[in-house]
Amino acid sequence: MPETVLPVVLAAGLGSRLGGVPKALFELEGETLLGRTAATLAGRGHERMVVVTGHGADQVEDWWRSAARPLEARFLHNPRYADLNNFHTLALACERLPAGRLLALNADIVFHSAVVSDALAAGGQLTLAVEQGRVDAEALKVRIEDGHVRELGKHLDPRTAFGEFIGVSALDDAGRTAYAANAAEALQAGETTPYYEDIFSRICDRVDARVSAVAAGSWAEIDTPEDVPSAARVARSQSLEAPA
Repeated sequence: MPETVLPVVLAAGLGSRLGGVPKALFELEGETLLGRTAATLAGRGHERMVVVTGHGADQVEDWWRSAARPLEARFLHNPRYADLNNFHTLALACERLPAGRLLALNADIVFHSAVVSDALAAGGQLTLAVEQGRVDAEALKVRIEDGHVRELGKHLDPRTAFGEFIGVSALDDAGRTAYAANAAEALQAGETTPYYEDIFSRICDRVDARVSAVAAGSWAEIDTPEDVPSAARVARSQSLEAPA
């Protein structure tokens, strides 16, 4: 059942390439990305989610409370969003939220509900939603071996990559514990720049890390204004989805 999983939207980023607006509040086809995520989750039967904020936290919370929403949201603030990369944002969720499986969602993506359903059905202590196929140099690539994730990173050879990680992942309690421990080690070592995908890569040998294949055209990321047209196509196709 959906409520055995707690969705967590990672929304602490600066959004500098989108004019400084918090990414969660970027409007696509007349609706914010956070609003689209909430609607997709509610359509799957989720009744609550957590939003981890940083930049523009008050704006995000004020927007949420400005109208009726399809589910309940709790807000968790990352006070170090400006000096630590997003590995710390997910670490806070792993450490502070109640035990149980987390569904981690980047705030800057639009996606079909089937992406979430398939990721949760794949099992694993850490599960990554990945679009299989050719990837370019800038893609966050995933390498698998014997059906399990072995490494993530933009530096990976595109010829040996399974595909591109899309910013949807699931962690059970074992995955959360491993992630939190490695993120704490990074922080204690003085690291400030890792992304959460870097921590995923470091714990792949400690947990059962799996992939869930994602269909092309079922998701899009908005990093820059140039990404909007492809994201709009995904947004328009959301209304054509069969219930997942």
